Amino acid sequence: MHHSAQKLDALFQISQKMGGQYELQELLDLIITKAVKVLRARTGSLMLIEPHSGRLVMRAVVGFRSDIMRTMKLRVGEGVTGQCALHAGPVLVTDTTRHLGYIEAIPGTLSELAVPLMHEGKVLGVVNVDSERLSAFTKQDLKLLVTFASWAAVAIRMAKSFSV
Repeated sequence: MHHSAQKLDALFQISQKMGGQYELQELLDLIITKAVKVLRARTGSLMLIEPHSGRLVMRAVVGFRSDIMRTMKLRVGEGVTGQCALHAGPVLVTDTTRHLGYIEAIPGTLSELAVPLMHEGKVLGVVNVDSERLSAFTKQDLKLLVTFASWAAVAIRMAKSFSV
């Protein structure tokens, strides 16, 4: 399938899930799986800010060992993902070896793209993808991940309203 068609198909599948009844975890898993595939990333994570601790915790991952998923918690401002949450804006790192504050979760990661999950001006979490290639992600990739993140934020908002 042509890369542009893959992007459209991923967006379509996510929008279809959001249009009906869904389980939040299933949707979060779909979003990060599609983001990793479409952006040709090696790994990806969707982290949410825990209300009681204020830390970012992994809720959906692709390519991470289960022990990393269970134990990795970042403070807002810590690492690329934490910087993304702190500044409420995307962070595109073309070379992690030259990025101050980069935290290596998986050896060999050279590029990273992180986008905040925003709802009503508040950061709920961060969607993050990584690659073993230098300059793996483009500004077009950033725009696509912003779309994925905006849909994930809507899904989180909807799930919270259903659970009240």
